[in-house]
Amino acid sequence: MNNNTRSLFELLSDPSESNRVAALIALADIKARVSLTPIHAALNDPDKNVKAAAAFALSKIGNRKSLEYLLSAWKATSFQDIHLRRQLMVAIGEIGEGAALVKLLDSFAEWDYTLQELMIGFLSEKGEQNGSIILRQLLKQKLEPQIIAIINKALQKIGSR
Repeated sequence: MNNNTRSLFELLSDPSESNRVAALIALADIKARVSLTPIHAALNDPDKNVKAAAAFALSKIGNRKSLEYLLSAWKATSFQDIHLRRQLMVAIGEIGEGAALVKLLDSFAEWDYTLQELMIGFLSEKGEQNGSIILRQLLKQKLEPQIIAIINKALQKIGSR
């Protein structure tokens, strides 16, 4: 680990939330190949901006092991915290396969509209096999008509590839 990376890791325990956020974003930007343990730990930070920055960093440099930490953070995050949930979903989608995203879908009907749209977009990008199966499963939930229309459009898009 070089001195710059070491300095960034030291900032992860800084009392200032903005310094912790900046360090996490910098680690992601330089695509640091380092131990992810402190970044995983940042998902439990009391500050939700630090948690979101940790999820962002993991979306860039995380690995399969990061999924368990991201899924745990997802479960601990309020539905009202759309920004953090969105960042966690992006990280899970970037690291994991469709199976990782499925773990988030139990309460899909209760999600914010924007978050639902984002998930449908992720699933449509996962391809015919994974994406369409999961999208069809979502149609079995009690959803708003506009979400059903978006899912059907995504299924058509997958079918036309």
